[in-house]
Amino acid sequence: MANTLKFYFFRRKQLLIFFGFLIFIYTCACSFLFAHQRYLIFRPSPELQTLPSSPEVKKVRIPITNSKSEYLSGWWFDAPLSEEKINVATNEPAKNVVTNEPAKIVRSPKTILYFCGAAGNKSFRSQVKKFEELRKLGFSVLVIDYRGFGESEGKQYPNESQFYQDSQTAWNYLVKNRNIQPKDIVIYGESLGGAIAIDLAVKHPEVGGLIIQSSFTSMAKTIKHHNLFSLFPVDLLLTQRFNSISKVPYLKVPVLFIHGTADTVVPYQMSKELHDAAPVPKKLLLIPQVGHFDVYENSSTSYLRGIKKFTKGIESRQ
Repeated sequence: MANTLKFYFFRRKQLLIFFGFLIFIYTCACSFLFAHQRYLIFRPSPELQTLPSSPEVKKVRIPITNSKSEYLSGWWFDAPLSEEKINVATNEPAKNVVTNEPAKIVRSPKTILYFCGAAGNKSFRSQVKKFEELRKLGFSVLVIDYRGFGESEGKQYPNESQFYQDSQTAWNYLVKNRNIQPKDIVIYGESLGGAIAIDLAVKHPEVGGLIIQSSFTSMAKTIKHHNLFSLFPVDLLLTQRFNSISKVPYLKVPVLFIHGTADTVVPYQMSKELHDAAPVPKKLLLIPQVGHFDVYENSSTSYLRGIKKFTKGIESRQ
């Protein structure tokens, strides 16, 4: 009997030690995720992959808010002159067909303020080609790298509030430095940039319009969709929330949501949710068989036509 009791208490002690060790490891993992989540979510790169070839592109440096010595790096694409003859893509890039017919220039709004996603920088993938095509529609385009991304200075892994600060810095540059009227600006955000664009548009209802491409309802829901860290209390640990679904009901600007139906990074249903939650006027453009990173590459005709139609609608309301 005594031996049985000794064995029982020994086994109980072993189990307590084992479960205590598991709790310790789990707590350490939670602490790590809480402290290092920015390094897991954001993937900035300082190296530029593709540079604009157009002579109309100017490099700009914009002082970072609350910093006297650090700058955001950006590209400014001047809108084409009314008499300028430009090539406009008329088919999907895979077919590589262009025409030399003069573009039908969109007169207003005149400037796109573009925010990229969470990885790389403004030069990655086919971004430069996209900016040049948007210019051919008649827009000037300002695209910036967030602090720590690309050639921008500052903290390499910024937090959510600093992304919003950088978007406001870019807005101030257009309105105050270039004297562009807010009604002549369309804010454009892709993926993570969509959350940043929505936040900025809510703060500036005087903006001409808003375009959201391949973006999510919230960071928490995106993480849960991929079953990442499913063993952890994501809602408690996450500080970088980018909760767009709670903000879109407060939009007071025309908005276009664009999403590829084959997106495996952010499901297109999230754009449908954002669209449903947004007030009118609004438009949802779903592009079949297109993924997260190739909305422009594999559907340039549908993509550009959708943007052109949307901006014409904005012009008619002004």
